Amino acid sequence: MSKKKQKIAGKDAITRRDAINRVSTGNRIAMRNTKYLTYALLAILVLLVIFIRLKLDGIPMERDEGIYAYGGRMILDGKVPYLDFYEQKFPGLFYSYAAIIAIFGRTLEGIHHGFTFLNVVTIVMLFFVGRRLFNDFTGVIVAATFALISLTPYASGFTRQSEHILVFFATAAILSTLKALDTNRLLWFVLAGVMACLSLLVKTNGVFYIIMLGLSMVIYYALIKPIDWKKLLLNIGTYSVAVFATFGLMCLFMAAQGALGEMWYFAVEFPRTYLSAVPFDVGMSFLQQFGGKVVNGYLPFWIIAACGVFLLFFTKENLHKKIWMPIWAALAFMTVTPGFRFYGHYWLMVMPVLAVLVGAAFYGLQSLLKGRGKMLATLIPALIFGLIFIQNIASHSSYYFYPNYENIIRDTYGMNPFPEAKVIGDKLKPMAKKGDKILLFGSEPQLYIYTGMDAPNRHAYFTHLVSDATKTRANDWQKEYIDNLNTEKPRFIVIFQNQVSLGVKPNANRAILDFIGNYLNNDYQKIGNVDILGRDNTLYNWDIQQVQTYKPRSSSFIDIFELK
Repeated sequence: MSKKKQKIAGKDAITRRDAINRVSTGNRIAMRNTKYLTYALLAILVLLVIFIRLKLDGIPMERDEGIYAYGGRMILDGKVPYLDFYEQKFPGLFYSYAAIIAIFGRTLEGIHHGFTFLNVVTIVMLFFVGRRLFNDFTGVIVAATFALISLTPYASGFTRQSEHILVFFATAAILSTLKALDTNRLLWFVLAGVMACLSLLVKTNGVFYIIMLGLSMVIYYALIKPIDWKKLLLNIGTYSVAVFATFGLMCLFMAAQGALGEMWYFAVEFPRTYLSAVPFDVGMSFLQQFGGKVVNGYLPFWIIAACGVFLLFFTKENLHKKIWMPIWAALAFMTVTPGFRFYGHYWLMVMPVLAVLVGAAFYGLQSLLKGRGKMLATLIPALIFGLIFIQNIASHSSYYFYPNYENIIRDTYGMNPFPEAKVIGDKLKPMAKKGDKILLFGSEPQLYIYTGMDAPNRHAYFTHLVSDATKTRANDWQKEYIDNLNTEKPRFIVIFQNQVSLGVKPNANRAILDFIGNYLNNDYQKIGNVDILGRDNTLYNWDIQQVQTYKPRSSSFIDIFELK
């Protein structure tokens, strides 16, 4: 080749190299800008969620969150689960509430701030789940979807319910699993197992997340040809050992406190009466009734999630992810099925997977549109999701930005005396002195949080005392309860004449209902009564003279007594 041609060829090579470098640099800049944009959107989303949730920080508790928070407070006061208080849950629930209360405070608002923090962290983790599964765009979709659906009013999205804690641990387990499969590091498999087990120790429904992630690992390794049996057994074995080791450590911890036997009864044996109480046909009517209310107002997300179960099969995405989606959907739904009650707050456990499925649907749409250009493939799904997001914000604007606490509670829980319990608690709190106890004749343990007072004995949740005596230890509990009250009189007694609050089950020992009337005798003076006349009409009476002669006008009323 002549020197002239060599020179021209050299120049052409330099030109091509410069062009490649410019394209590569342009791609890097575009990727960096995309990353900055997604982080900016995530930050805006987080700020929006904090703004909305802080407006709900004074909303009254319902009874479940009340008893769980009380258990957490008791732990901080040196009490032992199942011996000094009890509820039909594993101890992870009580210790989780204890951690939240220790950090954020014992007040209603402080506990709410703790749950806001959990929700925000869950949103951020789901962003990384969506990004690791698919791409940055999907990460934003998943996070934004969960941010809204986890606020669903009828799913008790505004509450401090245990499901929010379960979802936090389950999401951490999902993210750790994806990280483990990508990096093949045993530490991540250990973390996945620990987080998954913690979701179980908060609420037994977490077992379905344990199964979901274990199956996901098996599918992932089974589709790699040839199958690396050593890696499959080592990594899945590590995950399994981490799950069982975490559970075992909790058992050892409870055994060291002398409470292992009681823990097993309350967390495993006692709940069997709850699980077997609802017939299948009644459960299906509950599914239609409660499930329909949960979906109401958030229907587009549920429809798109249903599409996300299968849409990946029409893309070139990895096969294991295509198989994961329907399995994740099925096992997430299983979390709400035990007991066939399908209560609103149960559906919170579905929502991390629901958000991922929405992300999968939009990622599938994005993949199908790539033939029309990369920008259009992102712009069209982004516009569709943006419209859905804005429509949801607009349709729920009063709930998100101008919440009326009593309306929200009534819409969600009907005529349960939750607003009234808050008013009573606010009235009694300034009257309470250190060491005072309060007896709640009815299942409204949130009053322990409002007043700062403890129950006079370990039977803080009245509904267990009037459970089916043929299937539980209710007879023994009533005897223990009565014996304790005969030796120590609490300063305040609040009696709820409300059938749901009392929660008397068929075959309950009704002796306790007769006991309270005799117990009051001449030792207590009625200091207030509350008559719930209608949805927006509650009569509060604190005049000492008037309350003695007041005749309730409704079948749902509350009497408050003080030791003379």
